[in-house]
Amino acid sequence: MKISFDLDDTIISNNRFPLEKETFWAKITGCERIRSGTVALFKALRDRKHTIYIYTTSFRVP
Repeated sequence: MKISFDLDDTIISNNRFPLEKETFWAKITGCERIRSGTVALFKALRDRKHTIYIYTTSFRVP
C-alpha cells in the first residue's frame, strides 16, 4: 500500500505536538524536528512492506 504524509502540521509543526528527540547531527545541520512517534511509525510501515510518500505544498527545497 502507498501511504502519503504531508510535512506541515502532520510531520512537522510549530510546537503543536510532542517532537522526536533531536539528534546530534540534526542540531548541527539545523533540521526541523519531527512529530514524536514518526520514526517508529515509518519503521513499522516499512516492515509491513508499505511505500511511504512525503509531500508538501510549502515550497520547501528537496
